[in-house]
Amino acid sequence: MKIKLLTVFTVILSVLNTYSQPNTEDYVSGLIDPSGILAVGTDLYVYGSENLYSIDTTNPSPIANAIYTPESDFFIIDAVIQGTTLYMSQENYIIATDTWLGSRIVTLDLNNPSDPVQVIFSNSMEYISGLTIDGNTIYFSSETLVNFPDFEPFFTHIDKIDITESNPVPINLVPNINENNVVRDIIVDNNKLLISIDNQKIYGVDTTVINPAVETLIDNLNFNRGIFKKENELYIADGFQTRKIELNNPSASLITVAQNTTYEDTNNGTPFFANFRDVALIGNTMYM
Repeated sequence: MKIKLLTVFTVILSVLNTYSQPNTEDYVSGLIDPSGILAVGTDLYVYGSENLYSIDTTNPSPIANAIYTPESDFFIIDAVIQGTTLYMSQENYIIATDTWLGSRIVTLDLNNPSDPVQVIFSNSMEYISGLTIDGNTIYFSSETLVNFPDFEPFFTHIDKIDITESNPVPINLVPNINENNVVRDIIVDNNKLLISIDNQKIYGVDTTVINPAVETLIDNLNFNRGIFKKENELYIADGFQTRKIELNNPSASLITVAQNTTYEDTNNGTPFFANFRDVALIGNTMYM
């Protein structure tokens, strides 16, 4: 359940090309654990467990500015932006004593990132692995431990809260979307949640109905993490590749649009091309 504090030092850029699979090239380095990317206008907000960075993509010599660091024993899990407010799920974990104390959802004013975050929801018994926002509603995935405090087994459900309420009570949307698999990213697409989850699938959930069915939209992925939608195309960080698919074309197949064949990692001594964790587009440039 608790995050792994990895150290990764590169955000990677690729120019989109419909007819080939371009390798990536270095863009900004020196970040700690950059696992999520949000694009707002020409700015990127990149976050890892320990920091939130901003990058001005119009700068010919871009740098990553650390604008927020969580307080002691809190770590960023996922984030979404609406207007000038950043919403984050964070877990409370004391490394020194290996003590896990639950999760929370907080807000950060991007105009004043040095101000303390505001807690809008917390749960000492569950891990909030992903979230997104639609108007006044935050949708989030939450993992319930079957044998607390053991981290496994667990089941994952989808809930929602109204951010206009003080001390909001979550309303369950999907009671059990999966067991023992972590939600890695959630986005909203025309009243449908698109959910990237660890079982190599992306699910769709209709938010307008009670007790919605869970639809498998994309299957047979490899190591899917962050997702990004542009018009009708869904981009997926999937292992060492970034892939896309047309959402309104039932016969569409996944197309690889960029790949990493430069940087390697190892698994028990076996080398493999390092995996992307998220993807975002600004114009015709894709950042991973």
